[in-house]
Amino acid sequence: MLDKPQPGDIFLDRYMPNASHAAREEARQNLHNVFAVLLRIATRCANEDYEAAIRLKRSPAVESKGGPSLLP
Repeated sequence: MLDKPQPGDIFLDRYMPNASHAAREEARQNLHNVFAVLLRIATRCANEDYEAAIRLKRSPAVESKGGPSLLP
Protein backbone atom coordinates (compact mmCIF):
# COMPACT_ATOMS: atom_id res chain seq x y z
CA MET A 1 0.00 0.00 0.00
CA LEU A 2 1.36 3.42 -0.96
CA ASP A 3 1.64 6.22 1.57
CA LYS A 4 -0.53 9.26 1.07
CA PRO A 5 1.50 12.06 -0.59
CA GLN A 6 2.48 14.83 1.79
CA PRO A 7 3.34 18.48 1.16
CA GLY A 8 6.91 18.87 -0.07
CA ASP A 9 7.24 15.35 -1.49
CA ILE A 10 8.07 16.67 -4.96
CA PHE A 11 11.00 18.71 -3.60
CA LEU A 12 12.17 15.94 -1.30
CA ASP A 13 11.99 13.29 -4.01
CA ARG A 14 13.98 15.52 -6.35
CA TYR A 15 16.68 16.75 -3.99
CA MET A 16 16.80 14.02 -1.32
CA PRO A 17 15.85 10.79 -3.12
CA ASN A 18 17.79 8.48 -0.78
CA ALA A 19 17.12 10.26 2.52
CA SER A 20 15.92 8.39 5.58
CA HIS A 21 12.43 8.93 6.95
CA ALA A 22 13.78 11.08 9.79
CA ALA A 23 15.83 13.23 7.41
CA ARG A 24 12.79 13.69 5.13
CA GLU A 25 10.63 14.78 8.06
CA GLU A 26 13.26 17.29 9.19
CA ALA A 27 13.57 18.61 5.64
CA ARG A 28 9.76 18.79 5.34
CA GLN A 29 9.64 20.94 8.50
CA ASN A 30 12.42 23.16 7.13
CA LEU A 31 10.47 23.62 3.88
CA HIS A 32 7.39 24.52 5.89
CA ASN A 33 9.37 27.15 7.82
CA VAL A 34 10.89 28.64 4.66
CA PHE A 35 7.52 28.94 2.94
CA ALA A 36 5.96 30.45 6.07
CA VAL A 37 8.62 33.18 6.04
CA LEU A 38 8.14 33.77 2.31
CA LEU A 39 4.40 34.09 2.85
CA ARG A 40 4.94 36.63 5.64
CA ILE A 41 7.26 38.65 3.39
CA ALA A 42 4.81 38.58 0.48
CA THR A 43 1.92 39.59 2.76
CA ARG A 44 3.91 42.47 4.20
CA CYS A 45 4.93 43.70 0.74
CA ALA A 46 1.32 43.53 -0.45
CA ASN A 47 0.13 45.52 2.57
CA GLU A 48 2.85 48.13 2.07
CA ASP A 49 1.95 48.48 -1.62
CA TYR A 50 -1.73 48.88 -0.70
CA GLU A 51 -0.97 51.51 1.93
CA ALA A 52 1.37 53.37 -0.43
CA ALA A 53 -1.40 53.52 -3.04
CA ILE A 54 -3.81 54.92 -0.46
CA ARG A 55 -1.27 57.57 0.58
CA LEU A 56 -0.77 58.60 -3.04
CA LYS A 57 -4.52 59.19 -3.31
CA ARG A 58 -4.40 61.16 -0.02
CA SER A 59 -7.11 58.97 1.46
CA PRO A 60 -7.66 59.05 5.23
CA ALA A 61 -7.98 55.24 5.27
CA VAL A 62 -4.47 54.75 6.70
CA GLU A 63 -4.70 57.41 9.39
CA SER A 64 -4.80 56.07 12.93
CA LYS A 65 -7.68 56.98 15.19
CA GLY A 66 -6.84 59.80 17.55
CA GLY A 67 -3.23 59.98 16.44
CA PRO A 68 -1.49 62.57 14.36
CA SER A 69 -1.79 62.30 10.63
CA LEU A 70 1.39 61.31 8.83
CA LEU A 71 0.09 62.76 5.60
CA PRO A 72 1.65 66.07 4.50
